[in-house]
Amino acid sequence: MTFEREVFAMMIQHADLFRRGCEDLYALADGERFQFDRLLGAHFSRLYSAFIQYERGIMGQDVWEAYLNALARYAAFPSYAVIWENIRAGYPENMQQAIEATITQERERSGKVAWELESPGGQPGIA
Repeated sequence: MTFEREVFAMMIQHADLFRRGCEDLYALADGERFQFDRLLGAHFSRLYSAFIQYERGIMGQDVWEAYLNALARYAAFPSYAVIWENIRAGYPENMQQAIEATITQERERSGKVAWELESPGGQPGIA
């Protein structure tokens, strides 16, 4: 089974957690919050794999754009942006720029202020 298929299988298996986490990270129990963080970590690692393939010319522009379009579906969710903000430093600058441009474009298009989500304690990030 390929890495991409494994990540998709994991996301399907935890679809309810993924949806609830995207909608409201802080409504999740502590264990669920950790699982959601790892689920998105796997999701971003899958994006990184696709990004590397695109950069090396293995993947065409149209396929990479499909990945970014899929990313845009989740980008307006505040919790998605919070998790990305917490793990983005682990990815190369050019990938960070591609993901952040997509998140920003979707946020502007949808009018949602994903980056401004705060934890119950008033600080950005995971509570």
